[in-house]
Amino acid sequence: MVNGLRKNLKSLDYDYVPRELPTREKDRDELLTDLNQFYTVSEFNNFTSWFIHGPVGSGKTVLSKRIASDLTERLGDSLKVTYINCRNEKKVYNVLTRMVTNIEDSLPKRGFSREELINIYVSLLLEKNISNLLILDEIDGLFYSGEGEKANDFLYTLSRVWEEREAKRSKLAILLVTRDQSLVYKWLDDATRSSLLKKVKKLNRYSYEDLLKILNYRAKLAFDESSFDDEVLEMIAHHVAENLRGNMRGNARIAIDLLKDSALIALSEQRDYITPNDVRKAIMRNPNTEPVDDEIFLSLGKQKLLLLLAIARAMKQFGGAYVTRRQVTQLYNIICEEYGVEPRKTTQLFKYLKSLAEELKGAISITVNSKGQRGRSTHITLNIPPDDLERKVLKFLGV
Repeated sequence: MVNGLRKNLKSLDYDYVPRELPTREKDRDELLTDLNQFYTVSEFNNFTSWFIHGPVGSGKTVLSKRIASDLTERLGDSLKVTYINCRNEKKVYNVLTRMVTNIEDSLPKRGFSREELINIYVSLLLEKNISNLLILDEIDGLFYSGEGEKANDFLYTLSRVWEEREAKRSKLAILLVTRDQSLVYKWLDDATRSSLLKKVKKLNRYSYEDLLKILNYRAKLAFDESSFDDEVLEMIAHHVAENLRGNMRGNARIAIDLLKDSALIALSEQRDYITPNDVRKAIMRNPNTEPVDDEIFLSLGKQKLLLLLAIARAMKQFGGAYVTRRQVTQLYNIICEEYGVEPRKTTQLFKYLKSLAEELKGAISITVNSKGQRGRSTHITLNIPPDDLERKVLKFLGV
């Protein structure tokens, strides 16, 4: 029997382009409608562009590639797609060479000037009677690599060169993709902005709900439904939406990586399902997850350490994605008796919990949940393996 976690792990790879884009379908429809009309209907316009910007991990690249696949399916051989990551290429000359060789791979190896390469590129499109969708991903990479003036001139020329050519069916649309919105005003001069920038699409940071939809869709592509449950997806979505540092927060790529790594951990332990503890281990292994520094534990008093020990043991005893405050309190009272310490009252204990959630942000989360409850219940989520937390706490308690 095939392990349910091996159904389609490739659907979690970085370069995988899914058929659907949960939470980005409206953006997809808007760009696709506009570009399809540009290529098939517009008779007097041979150039257009979209400036797509948003935080890291907000889906800019996958949206661009999905649009490219959609247009290729509609337009067939009349459209050539060129995808270039400018941060990798670093130089305008390298980008131009890639643009030309993507249209005609037999480019002579002798040196060409940038102007010659642009002319060759446009001439090839006209000769072959095809149009081009040019995706310049991480376009800011050209400017920050010291090629600012060259990059500005290159983009200006590319946007104006069509005016000097005989109008044919060949057309060029550029998707300029960047996380840095200031690029427009910081690097492009007025003439380039006026000629190059036609339409703008801003992608906002993903929320918890967005990430949960994305994870649910990708998990169903990657695994059998018996191999995961809502708890593990909610853990990952909450951690990425709330606990990561600054610009990493809401990053869908990190969320998908955590899902894949959790599956690989389960497979390494010869299981066909993901557990919350697999997620905790994946979080600890991911360099973008805030680590738990020993210095933080040094600053905690004995009562907080005992409460942390109770959380770790409650998680081990009761399992699942979270434990309740009542479960933790029961073990906390037992641990206090074990250490000969007077347990704190409920109000003080809740203050300690809230304080720990701030001091160990990224490792512990506390939420008040009323779903399916008569009253409100405090849920405590641990984002690191409970065994690791228990060992660390015992170390600082001197055991």
